[in-house]
Amino acid sequence: MKKYIVNTKVQIIISIILSIIVGMIFNGNPILCIEILNPLGNVFLNLIKCFMIPLIFFSIVMGILNLGNLNQLKRIGIKILLFFMITTIIASIIGLSIGKVFDLNIENLQMSDNTDINANIGELKIITSLFAFVPENLMNVFINNNIIQIIFIAIIFGCVLLKYNQSMKLVINFCDELNELFKKIISGVLKLIPIGIFVLLTPVIVNNNFSNLIVLGKVILAYILACCIHIIFVYIPIILYSKKVKVGTFFKTIFPTIILAFSSASSLATLGSSMESTKKLGVREEISKFTLPLGATINMDGTAIFLSIISLFIATIYGIELSFVQMLLLILVIVATSIGTPGIPGASLIIIAVTLESVGLPLSGIGLIAGIDILLEMFGTAMNVCGDIVCSLLIDKKYETNIINK
Repeated sequence: MKKYIVNTKVQIIISIILSIIVGMIFNGNPILCIEILNPLGNVFLNLIKCFMIPLIFFSIVMGILNLGNLNQLKRIGIKILLFFMITTIIASIIGLSIGKVFDLNIENLQMSDNTDINANIGELKIITSLFAFVPENLMNVFINNNIIQIIFIAIIFGCVLLKYNQSMKLVINFCDELNELFKKIISGVLKLIPIGIFVLLTPVIVNNNFSNLIVLGKVILAYILACCIHIIFVYIPIILYSKKVKVGTFFKTIFPTIILAFSSASSLATLGSSMESTKKLGVREEISKFTLPLGATINMDGTAIFLSIISLFIATIYGIELSFVQMLLLILVIVATSIGTPGIPGASLIIIAVTLESVGLPLSGIGLIAGIDILLEMFGTAMNVCGDIVCSLLIDKKYETNIINK
């Protein structure tokens, strides 16, 4: 897996370089895009859209089932879930706020479909989506790709299976197998990311002045700044409240784990190192063995910041001014989809597609940020893992006596 990750990163860098070279050579000549690259880009996006729905559904179901049982859910599970949800909401708000402060607009930018950013791409169905999360017909939900309704059904499905887990083992095993199946399928699709980046990014460079794309550096800076703010105003106060370790000692202890998370871009791959770090920080094993696996599945603060900034950026380049209600729905979607983020490198591209689709933003915007996706995902994973460990400290402080049965 590590060899694949390294190779993929190298391939992505090569793909970006080739996109820049080809884009600059054919700059102002859209024939290449219209006849060759745009159709291939649509094929790549359709592959993502085709498999993202079942993957999100079963990932959410299995994320809920990872709670173990209702007794654990009642004892500390709800508090852990609340912690993760609150920090994810805060992360989303910070991401949107920083995105608003930074000027992420690119004047006269044309995307790969050769439409002007002020073109009519359809109104965002925000209010309708907000109050229509309960479907009339179960099958139509999946046929129409209604993300919010699918997430709602997955949560209900997972909670019922969790309650009746003893009598539903066959169904649970079936869901687990399907979850693994779609993970493997998506892993195969993600191997095409270098090709996908080339066919999506090249038309953007062909249709635009390359200097316009420098704004992507602003996106990266905005993301890093938002992560730093989240650490300073959310994580550090919790570390101080726990009174277990000094802030400097905390970050020194988890540094190897953070580096592993950054390099692997996978919270699940870092789980063993995270448990070792919490042990050194004095967190009891019965706490960490519950909080860390759950956090690796549903705690996505870094991902929330990433999705907030990217969604705002894509809305901006398409000339869409997000209202307060639209941002509220975006936050709700980000929190919900974060639960279903697959624990595999490169999966953030799938979650971007889900988030954009759910709030009505055009998927063609993925082509502009695909080149920096892998870098932001690495930073995001490091943030997510840091949040998991901080949560373990807080829960260990909250429950001074052992209340969790091994």
